[in-house]
Amino acid sequence: MPIEIDKAYWETILQYGAEFYELDWFAADEKGQLAIFSGIRHSPIPKQVLRSYENYVLLKAKIDQLPVSTAAVRITRESGVFDYSDDYSAKGLFAFDFRDASRQKAKNQFDLISRPALPLTLAELELSDELMNYILRIDWTFDKGDMPLEKLQ
Repeated sequence: MPIEIDKAYWETILQYGAEFYELDWFAADEKGQLAIFSGIRHSPIPKQVLRSYENYVLLKAKIDQLPVSTAAVRITRESGVFDYSDDYSAKGLFAFDFRDASRQKAKNQFDLISRPALPLTLAELELSDELMNYILRIDWTFDKGDMPLEKLQ
């Protein structure tokens, strides 16, 4: 279930990070494919994502308004409720989750939960220049699977 991010919640994340707060954020890979990253409890949040609440809200609204355009393909074999990830994948996004928050031994990665049968690209979003400059670019290809945390450096 998505968390509604108001300005007070945002300010708390800026102060404390993802210690006890969930934040879903978006990024593009080397191919321009889009992904949502969900995390809580020591989940890394790139500084670029946190630099603008207004751009975050605009980008999230744009992505949330996307129609279902493809099939979601569940990748994870872990148990859990992943409907939220599947919903984003059905819109064309790869969906990653920081599962280390619930593991005994950290894997230091974002796990790929689900992927779109037909990925949406950054170019297809028709973003303003400001949002295009805001979205994080990651030196990785999302279809490789689980993403090591060092790719966020």
